[in-house]
Amino acid sequence: MNKTNALVLLLALDLLFFLGCGPDAKHDNPLDPINGRGVWGTVYKYRGGGAVAGAVVTARPININTTSDAQGAYSLDLPGGQRYVLMVSHPHYRDTTDTIDVPADGKLEKNFLISGKPTITLAKVCTEVIQHAGVSVDHYLRLECLVSHPEGYSTLMDANMTGEVINKIFLPTSDSFDTFTKIYNWDLSWQMLFDTAHFDEGRIVSQVVTFSVNFSDGAASQQVMVPQFLQLAGNLKPSNYDTLTTSEYFTWDNAYGSGLFDMNVEVWDGTNSIWSVRVNNIDSVRCPDQINVGAYTWRVVTVDGTGNRSVTEATFTK
Repeated sequence: MNKTNALVLLLALDLLFFLGCGPDAKHDNPLDPINGRGVWGTVYKYRGGGAVAGAVVTARPININTTSDAQGAYSLDLPGGQRYVLMVSHPHYRDTTDTIDVPADGKLEKNFLISGKPTITLAKVCTEVIQHAGVSVDHYLRLECLVSHPEGYSTLMDANMTGEVINKIFLPTSDSFDTFTKIYNWDLSWQMLFDTAHFDEGRIVSQVVTFSVNFSDGAASQQVMVPQFLQLAGNLKPSNYDTLTTSEYFTWDNAYGSGLFDMNVEVWDGTNSIWSVRVNNIDSVRCPDQINVGAYTWRVVTVDGTGNRSVTEATFTK
């Protein structure tokens, strides 16, 4: 190597040292395990594995925190040779804490398993009153809610879900809604609630319904008040066992003459709905031509904006 090449090599090495690119250069990441310091790890789901993004990891007593990324990874720059309490929190999981002793070099890996918690959403209570063609009147409460769990639908299979009304506990029917959610329903008759056929609205309206879901490691609940029952439409024509007149119109007395709520006018052949139309602020509608000769039931169904219903039925022949 001649003197010119040696000089160039020495200048290049000096430049690398000045720029911090040599083998002993300090890395930009203060948590680099080679020459930095820090506590790092991953936040996992307790059941079924998988990372938890968006978990806040806080170190006390110095009260600094960070948030786990999309892969559940977190890192904190903590001075070594000290003891810390790490708390992991997330709105859909239970808080978890642990005490760590960070070595003098400040390098420590600490992973967490956190347990999800159930959430009750869209809990609602609706009333329904039905005047059957045989003149008998039935009253019902229709309860519904969604329950979600961040660790998946399989976790919900072990849940105990109940609805409590006037100190009575009722079990629901259920079905899957999506990967993380189940939908629960209750259809409660007046007789199930009070063991009597006599209806007294004052005994149930404004009473509190409590939705509760219980797991082996926790529970959640939500309360909803019972709304009022809607009034029935009256004086249906054709009335029971009438023959539809030549004018071929269904008529009724609107309990809400101002058109406050929508109405469905429906014709049923046994348990099959064969025709329906939605109306508002009217009290008659023409019978459609496609209804053939036969015996039918027709209904006026009043529905408010939150799902409460009143149903008045009558039979007719055509």
